[in-house]
Amino acid sequence: MLASGENRHMRRILCWYLLLILILSAVQSSLAASPGVEDVHAVPSAFNSSGAGTTIDYTLDLAYEHPVMLEILGPFYNVVRNMGQGVQGSGFFSVMWDGRDDSNTLVPEGNYTVRVNASIDGYEYMFKWGCYGSSDGQFARPYGIAINDSGYVYVTEYSNNVAETENHRVQVFAPDGVFVTKWGGCGSNNGQFMYPLGIAINASGFVYVVDSKNYRVQVFDSNGNFITNWGSRGSGDGQFESPYGIAINSSGFVFVTDIFYNRVQVFDSNGNFVTKWGSFGITDGKFQAPCDIAINNSDYVSVIDSLNRVQVFDSNGIFMKKWGTTGSGDGQLQNMYCIEIDENDSNFITDSLNRVQIFDCNGNFITKFGLPGNGNGQLDVPYNIVLNSINNVYVADTFNSRIQAFSYFSNIYNDTSIIVDDTCPVTTTTISGTKGNNDWYTSDIGILLNAYDNGSGVKSTEYGFDGLNLTPYEPFTITDEGLSTFYYGSMDYAGNIEPARSQTIKIDKTLPEIAATLLSQANVNGWHNESVVVRFTASDSISGIDTITSDILISTEGSSQSATGTASDIAGNTNSFTVTGINIDRTPPSTICILNGSSGNNDRYLSDVQVTLAASDDLSGINITGYSLDGISWIESGTLNISSEGTTRIFYRSIDNAGNVETSNSISITIDRTSPSLLETYPVNNSIDVPVNAIVRLMFSESIDLSGTGDSTFLIYPDTNNSTAVTGNLSCSGYMLVFSPYSELEYDTEYTAHISDEIKDETGNCLAHGYILKFRTCKSQASGSVMSSANGYYRSEKQDHISTISSPVPSKVPEQIRDFIPVFTPIPPVTPSSGSGRGIDHLYPIASIVLLMGLAFMAYLLFRKK
Repeated sequence: MLASGENRHMRRILCWYLLLILILSAVQSSLAASPGVEDVHAVPSAFNSSGAGTTIDYTLDLAYEHPVMLEILGPFYNVVRNMGQGVQGSGFFSVMWDGRDDSNTLVPEGNYTVRVNASIDGYEYMFKWGCYGSSDGQFARPYGIAINDSGYVYVTEYSNNVAETENHRVQVFAPDGVFVTKWGGCGSNNGQFMYPLGIAINASGFVYVVDSKNYRVQVFDSNGNFITNWGSRGSGDGQFESPYGIAINSSGFVFVTDIFYNRVQVFDSNGNFVTKWGSFGITDGKFQAPCDIAINNSDYVSVIDSLNRVQVFDSNGIFMKKWGTTGSGDGQLQNMYCIEIDENDSNFITDSLNRVQIFDCNGNFITKFGLPGNGNGQLDVPYNIVLNSINNVYVADTFNSRIQAFSYFSNIYNDTSIIVDDTCPVTTTTISGTKGNNDWYTSDIGILLNAYDNGSGVKSTEYGFDGLNLTPYEPFTITDEGLSTFYYGSMDYAGNIEPARSQTIKIDKTLPEIAATLLSQANVNGWHNESVVVRFTASDSISGIDTITSDILISTEGSSQSATGTASDIAGNTNSFTVTGINIDRTPPSTICILNGSSGNNDRYLSDVQVTLAASDDLSGINITGYSLDGISWIESGTLNISSEGTTRIFYRSIDNAGNVETSNSISITIDRTSPSLLETYPVNNSIDVPVNAIVRLMFSESIDLSGTGDSTFLIYPDTNNSTAVTGNLSCSGYMLVFSPYSELEYDTEYTAHISDEIKDETGNCLAHGYILKFRTCKSQASGSVMSSANGYYRSEKQDHISTISSPVPSKVPEQIRDFIPVFTPIPPVTPSSGSGRGIDHLYPIASIVLLMGLAFMAYLLFRKK
């Protein structure tokens, strides 16, 4: 019993020891499969063709020696120089590159990559599961393989041994190869298979299986529950003869290849036929035994056939392109089995050389993995492959009856960049400041130097002001006015030195000077009486004058006017100058004459007249006011007194402070202080035998104005009734006052005419006193007077004399009348001594009548002429 217990204990120790060895072997295998290439550097990292090249340093951290390849890759990752390093282990290594390619020619400038590669391919063996058999997790001939979104692996298998009916099935495994479930079996019922080949899973997790010898496609849920199927044997739409490959696009459409009818048929997710394309042939769009199909992220469909080519179609079957050649070399194809496309559009293809080759979307070879055999990582007829979400590859290793998993080898090389740069850097300037005109600045300016180099980059920038002594650049400011020149340049990391550049800056911060001149000067009072022209002048000692305001004409009247001119220099600085206090008055003043005296009628005065001249001027004001009595000689005075009777004419005007002279005005002033007097009457005073139809006429020394007089101005009363006046029309014309009775007077009646002192001349002077005129009418018509048609006076046959009311003729009587009025002296009547003769008194009344008639006629002529 003890010995038996000790044996069990030893067996446990041995098992743990073997497990530890396995773990260490796995760790060692993992380390050996992940060589490290570290610290790849090129010093310098940039150089030009005239330099000595660069030194490449790298460090290897390898568990065992690997073949190491050092390559110089061009801008498009083409190999420019192959600098093989042989088989190396861990350590630090250094190699020189002179900038030449494999043909010993200097490479053109550009960006290059140094790649130190210490691995053989990009995929490594991870694990495997399965062996030949029909138990769970065993296989006869595993063919199709697919992975769902959870990473579970679905594998179809078949068997050529009719006794192995169980192997026509689908097995499901966890991502690590642990068996989960299975369904199927050999047969033609729903859920049974006869050579299940291609398998695909849609976005909803439903599993589509190509049941080849049942000529159909069967659909299951993720647990293997039957959903539906479609297809039958034949060449019609939706029928099959030898269906092989299957793929599903992003819209859920199902694409199936038929190697017998050399076509691709498309179905919706429920198996309804949609379209088809392809036929037997070798030209584009035709096939010879299309065995597999794959769809990329853009829904482009790739189909492989026995002609070792890949044809690409859009989702409608329109041919797009093809690639692939027959052969055993890298990038060549030999009897392809399967195609799979990853998320980067890389194409994974297995062929009869028991390898997996990887191509880009255009068919360019990238890498490969796998060798013939039955060891780990070796393959024997790899009918199908699939990639999971992290790009691990699962291979249906058909004739080895197993599934192998390979992981992407991400640390197989290391790169560094080298720049070959033969182009000098370029330095530009950025100027901050106030930009004026004509490339001038009107403020201090800041200078920023901006250097760029598309190759190796800018290493340093320098500047200076004399072109010789350059200093490392830092932002600087130029404050001096005038012209300033600075020099600058840069150098890149490849050692290319930019030829010195220079730039001249023009600064003018000073405003131009501007002044103004009036082309006509103001008078002593500061006024102009004509338009004024203002002329501006300017100067600028830095950039010079560009523009200046033209002459300004000021013609508007007014005081304190102004004119503004502006000057601009070439740099754009502007300055203005305003002339103020411009006074313009072109309008003469206005003068009125104010008369102060006792006003009579008809613009005449009864007294001395005080004349006052009042002048006004709205702008410059009055300077001089004066008058003249002859319009020639002027007296500077605003007042004068006129006392002479008669008419006096006065000229007057003013001059304003601007020198405007008013056009002279004139006024005539008439003074009449003398009362009118009565010169002659008809009938004459105390006359007899006056006709009863007589009209009473009174002749005065000047024109009479009855306006404003009362009814008592002239009254005639018969002596028989002194209370009742004779009615009639009283009128005046010039010097004559006329009373025309409305009816004839009484015969032989004494009449008395009362002439009131209310009678006025045209000025308004009243008679000095009233007058009484007496006369008697004739006794009868036969003894009455006879009316003279020549002068309108009547001669009395019974009156021997004429009574006159007379006085010296006043001087104001017009000369034309005065010359015809004799000075009468009252003469007493002469009584005849005898007989009937009348003597000289008989002639006197006649002479008076003739004189009055002549006087009336001359007055008529005078007033008619006027």
